[in-house]
Amino acid sequence: MVPDTQVTGSFGPTCPRCRTRLDGGPILYRCPSCQRAVYAADLNLEVVARKAPAVTR
Repeated sequence: MVPDTQVTGSFGPTCPRCRTRLDGGPILYRCPSCQRAVYAADLNLEVVARKAPAVTR
């Protein structure tokens, strides 16, 4: 994944066909079980930017 983003949820994206956890990302995922390629735009998931740490001086 891109270091500045994270997928919310404890299990990550799953295959719409067989519900197996997907490999890859963040744009194109692949299902290791049914070998289906799934684009992130076709999934119902949320990517949230992490907050920057507070700067102390």
